[in-house]
Amino acid sequence: MIRQEDQYPGSNYAVSGNTGTHGVPASRKLYIVERKGSFSDEWIEYCSKAGVDFETVDPYRSDLVSKIRDGAAFLWHWRHDSYKDQLFARQLFSALASTSIRTYPDIQTCWHFDDKVAQKYVFEVAGLPAAKSHVFYDQASADAWLQTCSYPVVFKLRGGAGALNVRLARTRAEARKFVRKAFGTGFPYFERWEIFKQSIWRAKRDRTPRSMAAVLYHLGRSLLPFIRDKSDLHPREIGYAYFQEFIPDNRFDDRLVVVGDFCFAVRRFCRTGDFRASGSGLKSYEPEVFPKASIELAFRLADTLKMQSVAIDLVYTANGEPMVVEISFGCVTSVYPGYFDRSGSWHDGETSMPVKILERLIASVDLSPKSM
Repeated sequence: MIRQEDQYPGSNYAVSGNTGTHGVPASRKLYIVERKGSFSDEWIEYCSKAGVDFETVDPYRSDLVSKIRDGAAFLWHWRHDSYKDQLFARQLFSALASTSIRTYPDIQTCWHFDDKVAQKYVFEVAGLPAAKSHVFYDQASADAWLQTCSYPVVFKLRGGAGALNVRLARTRAEARKFVRKAFGTGFPYFERWEIFKQSIWRAKRDRTPRSMAAVLYHLGRSLLPFIRDKSDLHPREIGYAYFQEFIPDNRFDDRLVVVGDFCFAVRRFCRTGDFRASGSGLKSYEPEVFPKASIELAFRLADTLKMQSVAIDLVYTANGEPMVVEISFGCVTSVYPGYFDRSGSWHDGETSMPVKILERLIASVDLSPKSM
């Protein structure tokens, strides 16, 4: 069998993908799942301009595998907040790993996506500097730990983004309340009242008709349980309790996104009176604010976990040491004003993260753009 590192000589970061057991692809076509507002926007634009043969495909069709299995690659920026994607995306990419078709993401990149419990074990096995976390699978064990831990402590559900499903327990009584619910009725993946409060914050920040309409919609959903949408199809989070240490005095977190030899960076600031930076929309991209130690850690994490792309959320201890909070293969921001290389040097110039992902995948299947 040909090793991955033999396929990409001269690179200290091999493109992760599927070596396959069913021979070479029968076609040189890329199959792309189109979803407005996702990486697919830039993938499709790039392929159209570069003359790369591609076709958009519906991932929910029952005959998907027979449709794509003879292609060169399959790309899908799947969503954490789609109950359909959560049902089968991991399983699909795991199954495709045994074929010749390359995928983005591959299973190594996405199996722990939107799963903070899985990431706890990933960080511990890899020996990465991460905020210490604890998970319990019965109420008695969780209650016993609450008698010994220091407060405040952060309670999280496995999934969620934009500060959803993250709560601060300032006292043991508050923490026990979360534990009782975790092993009782459980938590909805999307808690209506919390989403309503988030919508108020965004309306104050954005002051647009759309944001104001969102407030009214989510207020109605909070008060009238019979108003349902697709978010209600997510299963309840129940049967576990996950806590993470609270690192005080952080007014921001840093999100570093690594694709191969590129590291993109954005600093996200906390809202007034809130310890959470994710979802605030308050950002800075000034390169001088990012410590070199954080850049080095980001590349080390991506290399250690062999991820095609990884967005890493970091907070800092009192001594300024970066600590990993969580990771994901994708993120909202796709275009950055520049990037850091592996030496920590900054390169100015607008750069698309999804395009870098696509270029590496195209190179891995030896598809040369015809017009770029």
